[in-house]
Amino acid sequence: MRKLVPGIMAAALFFMGWAAPLSAAPAAPAPAFPADRDIISDKTPALDWSDVAGSTYTVQVATAADFATVTVSSAAIYFSSYTLAGAEELARGSTYYWRVRASDATGDSVFSSTFSFTVTQNRISYTLELDTTTPLALPLNFSRFLKSVDLISSTTNQYQTLMPESLLDATTYYWRVRAVDEGGNIGPYCTDTKFVTANPLAAPILGPPANGKRLLSGVPLLDWTDVAGSSYTLYVSTSLDFQPLKISSAAITLSRYQVKTADALADLTTYYWRVRALAGSDVSISSVSMFYINTISTAALMFPADRDIIADKTPTLQWSIPASLTDILFTAEWSVNQNMSGAASASGLTTGYYTLGGGEALTRGSTYYWRVKTMDDAGTTLTSSTFSFTVTQNRISYTLELDLTTPLTDPLTLSKLIKSGDLITTTTNQYQVSGAESLSGGTTYYWRVRARDEGGNTGSYCADTMFRIPGGWFNPVWVSSLTVNWDSTSPPDTVYYTKLSTASNFTGAVLSSDTVNLWATFQNLTPNTTYFAAGAPSAGASTATYILFGSVSTLALPVSGEQIYRVFYTSVTFNWLPRPVSPSSTTCEGYKVELSTAADFTGAVFSSVTVNVNLSTLTVIGLGCGVEYYARLGSRNWGGLANYNIAGSTETQTWDCGLRFFDGTQNVINACEYPGVMTSRFRIFNKGINFGVILIDPAKPKASRWRIMTPEGIRAVRKYP
Repeated sequence: MRKLVPGIMAAALFFMGWAAPLSAAPAAPAPAFPADRDIISDKTPALDWSDVAGSTYTVQVATAADFATVTVSSAAIYFSSYTLAGAEELARGSTYYWRVRASDATGDSVFSSTFSFTVTQNRISYTLELDTTTPLALPLNFSRFLKSVDLISSTTNQYQTLMPESLLDATTYYWRVRAVDEGGNIGPYCTDTKFVTANPLAAPILGPPANGKRLLSGVPLLDWTDVAGSSYTLYVSTSLDFQPLKISSAAITLSRYQVKTADALADLTTYYWRVRALAGSDVSISSVSMFYINTISTAALMFPADRDIIADKTPTLQWSIPASLTDILFTAEWSVNQNMSGAASASGLTTGYYTLGGGEALTRGSTYYWRVKTMDDAGTTLTSSTFSFTVTQNRISYTLELDLTTPLTDPLTLSKLIKSGDLITTTTNQYQVSGAESLSGGTTYYWRVRARDEGGNTGSYCADTMFRIPGGWFNPVWVSSLTVNWDSTSPPDTVYYTKLSTASNFTGAVLSSDTVNLWATFQNLTPNTTYFAAGAPSAGASTATYILFGSVSTLALPVSGEQIYRVFYTSVTFNWLPRPVSPSSTTCEGYKVELSTAADFTGAVFSSVTVNVNLSTLTVIGLGCGVEYYARLGSRNWGGLANYNIAGSTETQTWDCGLRFFDGTQNVINACEYPGVMTSRFRIFNKGINFGVILIDPAKPKASRWRIMTPEGIRAVRKYP
């Protein structure tokens, strides 16, 4: 038969369509939850079954396997689950049977297999409350939710307090209990009832560590007062109610416990502890104390640096500590002896520095050794490494300033205090720019310097002096070759020397080239390998002053066997043959997949990246429905650059949302976006769901004869699929 399907269009445009007859009815769904013969407590359960693409569902629940009496029957369900409403609530203690079938434009499937489940009877639980005052009110000493073991009798309705919950000696307590069923119905509390605990034995007093202290070690010593004639049980937990226990150690004969590595106390964690004393049949329990584990390494000495030379006879000793630490004390020690005998010290420090006073002034020309001890409240002491420094006679230093503009002003690119290596001559007054401070190629710089003695007397800066660094870059870069380019201010016909090496200091194998061009190409290189380049204009390579141009990695060898593996509505999955893990010349540093709406990848680009060399599949997500994408897949080198292979093109899937029209010659099924993907300007509402209707260029092969005017111009509704 022919079926009329309504659609919606702007500007009061109406249309009709005739659906072409379809052949096969849908497959039957498979029930999932409740499982067959399951026992549940929910009287309005959520029924769940397997998806059947493009279908709606009808579900039935009955009290008999032949479904002679149907309790629940719901049709036109658009998702593969259904939660019973309040009016469909099932009876407790009853067994039910349920089944489901699928429907689409072709007709109905057969009903699924029949599953059964039973709704349990109501079960009673109890809430117990206890405290030292009456009437009982929040906050309570503790409150427990207790399940009854038996549904009928109350012989098991009791609660044994645990040792970590042991109550205080010689103390009056009040308690009460009430019933709660699984439907949430709550009975009244019974009357508050009183009992008094005995006091046959003194309770231990905890500490050190004192309550609330921060400890440096994960294996602290826990100490408490002696209780004559007693043995002890220690309880440690991360919870104030001591559930669960981290340490439970009984039969301790001494009034202390050394935490062991095997106890596995975690860093940056708060712990609660208490001790139970036992003397014969007499028992007592301590109050609860807390400590916080914050393990750190020894203090890191900062100034004076090891083997430093300083002028100050009363220096400030500095060391690093975590900013969050409190309750930690430091002791600074210094001595003229390397074994630290006869050391002077400053203890009880709470900061990461100490300045020697006038009475502690050091002797010029002497070498000193210094260290720092860190101590927590439990007595744990950590000792740093030992540094040495020498207090010098007066000597000259220099301040070097360098920047891109003249006259030099703050802020500067580089400012260094440079120590002279000799007190008399100035032959060592020079500074080598380090790799971390590397200056930019193709750039002009200005610099100046001034002298300063260690008494703080400062001379004048020399005049700003200019120099220029030739620039260098790499383009193109391939698997086994690359081209180094540079700029220069040298005269025409200048010979340029360039060299290439896998070592940054050019101590390894070096490739070289001399040319009058401003570029040089190097061949027969190793794939996926980092090369460093340097160059200089000179009368001869042996006398050239080379400038480092930087480094670049050759491309990795390409992947093979690449293909578009699976295409979905908004994602595409690729696979390929992974490259070997080693050696580095044949492996790669991961893979990258790109999808673009343009064949030259200038349009919208979507990508997915992995650094796992063993991986052989990647999925790109976030794509549009019914969109044609061009794909490429590349192996990545050390620098993250991909050596791409073109993997073809594909078109993401579309959804049949039930939209039809007759174009004058035939019935046309229109393509929509996947339910929930609403990027199209043109939308319809069908079977309780909003769909985006896919619009494309009218020149495209899958463009229908139906046209829509949009802000981007006239678009065509896309045919399905």
